[in-house]
Amino acid sequence: MYPRSFPKKKKHQKFLFLLLTFFFSLTLEIPHTTLSLDERGTKCFPALLCEYDSYEWCTTPYNDTMLFFPSPRPLGTILVDLFFSIEVRITFCSGWTTSRADQAKKKSSNRAEIHMSSTTYSSMSEASGAPEENQLYLLTNVDLLKETYLTDVTPLPEPNVERFPVMPIGFTASFDTVYGAYRALRGDMNQLLATSTRGSRAAPAPPGALARWLLVLAFALRQCMSHFTAWHDRRDLVLRPLALQHATREELRRLPSVPIAATQNEDQRALLQQIVTSWLPSTEDLELPSNIPCAEGAVSGSLAEAGQDGAAPCRVSLWRAVRWELRTTQCIGLLYHKNFQVWHHRKDLLSRALSTLPADVRAAVAASEAACNDYFERHHAVSFTDLDERLITARVFTEWDAKNYHVWLHRAWFINAFPFLVEGPRWAEWCAAQAASPQQQQGAASDFHAAPADSLPACPLKSEVDFTGSLIEQDWWNNSAWCHRHNLFEQHVAAAWLQQRRAGTLTAWQVRAAAHAVLRAEVDFALRWAVHEVSNECPLTYSLSMATLYQRVLLWLHCQEGACDAAAEAAPLTVVSRAAPWGGLQSRLPVVHFLRGFALLFYMLRMLRAEVFPVAEGYRDTLYDTLSLVDRRDHPFVVQLRDAQTQYGIDNLHQVHAALYHGCFEFLQVCWVNYFDEETKASIHARRAPEVYATEGVSDALLDGAALGQTLHALGAGAPPEEKEVEAWGQEELCSLFLLVEASALATAKQLIVEDEVRIKYWKREITTVLFREYN
Repeated sequence: MYPRSFPKKKKHQKFLFLLLTFFFSLTLEIPHTTLSLDERGTKCFPALLCEYDSYEWCTTPYNDTMLFFPSPRPLGTILVDLFFSIEVRITFCSGWTTSRADQAKKKSSNRAEIHMSSTTYSSMSEASGAPEENQLYLLTNVDLLKETYLTDVTPLPEPNVERFPVMPIGFTASFDTVYGAYRALRGDMNQLLATSTRGSRAAPAPPGALARWLLVLAFALRQCMSHFTAWHDRRDLVLRPLALQHATREELRRLPSVPIAATQNEDQRALLQQIVTSWLPSTEDLELPSNIPCAEGAVSGSLAEAGQDGAAPCRVSLWRAVRWELRTTQCIGLLYHKNFQVWHHRKDLLSRALSTLPADVRAAVAASEAACNDYFERHHAVSFTDLDERLITARVFTEWDAKNYHVWLHRAWFINAFPFLVEGPRWAEWCAAQAASPQQQQGAASDFHAAPADSLPACPLKSEVDFTGSLIEQDWWNNSAWCHRHNLFEQHVAAAWLQQRRAGTLTAWQVRAAAHAVLRAEVDFALRWAVHEVSNECPLTYSLSMATLYQRVLLWLHCQEGACDAAAEAAPLTVVSRAAPWGGLQSRLPVVHFLRGFALLFYMLRMLRAEVFPVAEGYRDTLYDTLSLVDRRDHPFVVQLRDAQTQYGIDNLHQVHAALYHGCFEFLQVCWVNYFDEETKASIHARRAPEVYATEGVSDALLDGAALGQTLHALGAGAPPEEKEVEAWGQEELCSLFLLVEASALATAKQLIVEDEVRIKYWKREITTVLFREYN
């Protein structure tokens, strides 16, 4: 529970406290420097993990403003900061905080940026004149609301539960005013909204009551952006056209006993008008134009005229109401973009509005963007751009926070709610064009150094893929963009191949050709970023996921064409399991067909060894050689390192080894779980028992690097896997390859125990898994 806020201190208590802190500041000082000084007075910082498993200390100057204060700090100032931080924390826990929208009106724009939690203003620029800030700042005028539209409302205090020893929360006066009115009005308003769904027997709405309720909800959300019930009440009102038609600016003027002209001056009346205009809809915003008849989304019947025969139909369009709400709350989504309730509100609005469409209309709307836009414009005078949530999410990503989890979830939901946004190309035509171009079939390793080609032809899905590419180009450490890109290819590319294969529109050969070309391009895309930043785990993991996706697509094809057609069609794509149809493939799948599924995996391992690993080792050697120099302050490499690299990047040059291990482990696991039968497993145990590794280690005789390199080149040449070298492979050759990859995985994992101290327990567990072949 939240603690009780401290009572205000008396003046003499504050004076004694300040006097005491001043006394301490004169007598004691505490050094606040986090880095040590050498004999020359140069700041020292840990450079990198050296070969002897310890940190070296170098004397390279560092940025003073980042890691330390240049001079000792008095204890008195520390105590004062501690005292005020306690008060600030208690105010923060009280449930009410001021956002930067308020502070921008009171403080100068050159102050430091403050990062706060999801219930407060998020991290963004200090543009005090931004429209979003001004719109939210209007809701801080609680006194003006109280003096005008709440004169006849008696605030209800928060219920006090005395049965439990809970401390009361000390809220601010503005919070108590707004939520006191919210509690007082909520019961009657919910009852009124409930009657709006009962047709002609509903009770008449009091003049201006619903408009005042919508305005109070806006003020309530301003005081607490995470208030789920307030968001829920707002959705209930917006999604009920019968009630929302009485929550407009015009209806608010009908509210009795509003002493605006008598008690307010001209400036206050203008401010009040600005608040109403910004946070209440007009009749024109909600109602259909006169040339459009009432259709889906517009509800017949009127709440105010209920019980009267021949009542005029309600012309409020549900989709126009949703459009107005999305526009109005956009400022909250931008300024409080880390708040989950904001995005849940927008998602629920759209999903509930979509659920009101008939099945045939919804299918037509989901067919294409042109059909969707045509329907909304003809029936609701709304364009799809007005409802496109990709715009606000793109603005959040590009301007403020490109790794916001809630915003990524919202964008993923939206593009799936409108399938035409992720519609792929016509794969049959694409495969025919690829077959007609012999140069497209060449997959030599030299293509890795050529200009990168697009993975997909022009289509709506390519636009979303290119969007992730632009975010990765801005920040290649953005794991959220990498994950979203992976989901696009898994859910909307690979799944489309298998769906069209089931329908008979694609042949098995076309699926294999498309999978190899598209996913090979994605592997190259990721490996190029791995060369660019060898410490970045994101592209390495992504390349492995694309190679694994290719293997599972081909495995699904073989199972679907084999004896377990029905089971394969119902089986998930990404499961490694003994269950049918994935288990026991040795009796149904030839070795050569099984190995062809690993073409991209072996290609990835080969390119890691040939392209990425030398870059990482060269970077490591240069780093050690440079940092071992006596005078290296102005060395160009050190200057570049200090400006463009982080300590994390220096300490994670082993990520290439980790990617090599995980690639080997993927091959070992699939062979052991999906392919080998018990007889083959017993023969592998007989050829090399786990005790051999435990007693002798991974010797050079077991780890034949040349043989592994030749195998990777033969199986993962990058071209469509039709090489003659592996046509004669049988179970004996596959078992030999398994043992060779197993020895390589063990050697790599043992090396990672030394290089990756942070995850030493993880690598020890991996060694145990491979050593005893516990892949299940």
